[in-house]
Amino acid sequence: MSHMDSDDYGSAISEDRTLNEKYTELKRQSLFLRSSKEFYETEVVGDSKRDPKYFDGESGNRAFVTELRNPTSGAGFYIVRALNSTSTKATKFRLNVLTSVGLKQLPEITLSPRQSRILVTDYQISSGSENLDGPRPIKLLYTTSSVLLSARIGGHDVLYLFSNGDEQASQDIEHAETSLLKIANLESGYWTRSFPEAGQASSFQISSQDNTDGYRKINWRIRDGDAIFALGAQDSLVLMTSKRMAGEVWNPILVQADSFSPPTSVLIWGPWLVRNASISMTENSKKSVLRIWGDLEEGLRKEVIIYVGGLAIGAVEWNGKKIHNISRAPQSDFLSFVYYPNSFKSSMDNKLNNQLTQVGSRIDLQTLHWSYRDSLPEIESTFSDEKWTEATIEDSNNHYKKLYGKYYLYACDYGFCNGATIWRGHFLHKCQSFFQDQHQVRLDVQKESPMLGINLTVAGGDFFAASVWLNDVFLGSLPNSTSKSDPKVSYFKTLMNTFHFPPGSLKKCRANIITVVQDSMGMDQTEDGFSDTVKHPRGILGYKFEGRGVEDSLGEISWKVQGQLGGFYKLPDPDRGIYNENGFYGIRSGWHLPGYDGQDSSEWRALSPISHGLTTAGIGFYRTIVKLDLEPGYDVILSFHFRQPQANQGRYRVEFWVNGWHMGKFVSHLGPQTRFPVHQGILNYQADNYFTLTLWALDEDGAKISGLELVVDKILEGGIGPIENHHPPYNHSMRNPLDY
Repeated sequence: MSHMDSDDYGSAISEDRTLNEKYTELKRQSLFLRSSKEFYETEVVGDSKRDPKYFDGESGNRAFVTELRNPTSGAGFYIVRALNSTSTKATKFRLNVLTSVGLKQLPEITLSPRQSRILVTDYQISSGSENLDGPRPIKLLYTTSSVLLSARIGGHDVLYLFSNGDEQASQDIEHAETSLLKIANLESGYWTRSFPEAGQASSFQISSQDNTDGYRKINWRIRDGDAIFALGAQDSLVLMTSKRMAGEVWNPILVQADSFSPPTSVLIWGPWLVRNASISMTENSKKSVLRIWGDLEEGLRKEVIIYVGGLAIGAVEWNGKKIHNISRAPQSDFLSFVYYPNSFKSSMDNKLNNQLTQVGSRIDLQTLHWSYRDSLPEIESTFSDEKWTEATIEDSNNHYKKLYGKYYLYACDYGFCNGATIWRGHFLHKCQSFFQDQHQVRLDVQKESPMLGINLTVAGGDFFAASVWLNDVFLGSLPNSTSKSDPKVSYFKTLMNTFHFPPGSLKKCRANIITVVQDSMGMDQTEDGFSDTVKHPRGILGYKFEGRGVEDSLGEISWKVQGQLGGFYKLPDPDRGIYNENGFYGIRSGWHLPGYDGQDSSEWRALSPISHGLTTAGIGFYRTIVKLDLEPGYDVILSFHFRQPQANQGRYRVEFWVNGWHMGKFVSHLGPQTRFPVHQGILNYQADNYFTLTLWALDEDGAKISGLELVVDKILEGGIGPIENHHPPYNHSMRNPLDY
């Protein structure tokens, strides 16, 4: 099913714009691809399906490898994964690889569940030159670790390796990563260093030179997951970290005042996000200023570590502010400073009546002043549906055919393809003589025949709902304890139930109206290559009266339908789009829009959806004002949190709008989503915000919202610059009351 509230599943950036693990993984891959130019010209030369010699013993039954090779340089790239990609167990194997010095078998490699890796051979760092035949200060014959990047930083050549193992799993050097490296000038002396220096020392061994190949074997393990280990020789450097630290590093290409200078970059650990960086010379100084723009989490003390290589950096600025506490490790090219952004809370504490001062602070919407108005006048006898669409289609283009009933009641056939839909079925109770009526009553009593009712089969997608009224008498909602899926259409979500007419609800010898309020949870996604699932209808698949003598007493139903105002094509609010509205009366009327011109109507009452709610089944519309005065210059991530109700608090469905924008749907008895992020630009952080919601109570006893709060989830210093607030107001010319 399509999830209309959030499309962040599988996304690298979460719905609230925070960066998740997938973003981190994509960043690691991007840095590797950006700097590994030899990868661009590779060709597939084999795989373990065609050649089992890639593995020894049972390894070939557990892993699969595809070999890519650069025909010019001879660099090899082995893409390995578990043979069973659905397995949740670790995969261990030994891989045979071809190198420039012959066939080599790598030490045992472990893949985490569902992990894929690229292992490299004959990987070479060009000394800032695009010419692959140029000098190579660092050559990597093979490695069991992963390559994050290779870069030219301030005249220094850098190779960055990271471990894929769990640094807590083993502290033994025998279980360390293994690399065969050739580093220029290594024989003249090398140095090793770990950052930060406090914490556990890294396990490290470097072998003597192999006289045959000229490579040295390096075994290493990062004992501290926050550590950065460096092996340096003159202007060449190999960095080694955990996988997590490799995901935290940023490698911005520096913007330089001198456009003729060769491109260079820096490595930065610590910030939540680095947006860009630049370098320029200071006046009266031979050293440069490094200017970094990015985000840091408010309220968290963070050490920022920067590798600058051979760059002569005299000062560092963070978001335009000079950093004064910069330290440089002795005889190294690493700078560091501790940054503790905490100015947001100080600024907010100085504001009057402001509740949002730090992460976790909140506004309880129960304390606000609310106004209420009924949003289901369709069940009243005085309501006119004269302008509604007549539902008289008897032959639909949809090849999923109706089950029973004269007409096709598929909402999209009538132009209402999303959101809640309301059906009104008009029928006549046929008059009989007094004698016939009394005789029928006696027969019914003698035979104990069931009362009259209507059988409905409704389709609305996964976890949809529908409520039914006869005139103004509530008959029940779907789902309920007696509803079930129709076996004839079990391949998509339907519910079938007979709603009985209580005594006195049917108007004898007069016109009666069946009202069906139906939600839609979106169209079905395609699955298993079967594209027709998107054509599953939404609406009423079947309807019929049930009970003794219905043919003689109840006439044919004539249906009318209403969904979002204007249907699928004539949008009254084109700025906010097709998914912003539904078929509820208050939304069709534009009550959710800022500047609605009927706000002073006497039909509004001071009732809260949290304190009062609805006392019977129905739909209520509520509005309030949320006042915000947040300090500018910060990226404050806010969300509305619904409290999960207790089992005895009634079932309900809530949809809410912020300044006219539809921002979420909450289903009380299902969940699991209770948190709904709302971004700046939708919320005006320095003004009043018009907040509205519809409360649909599904049960006869009504319902009220268990709790609703606006919560600060995260605060980032640095932010995203000025945000435009675009809240198109109510436009009377786009909403004719006769069309409601």
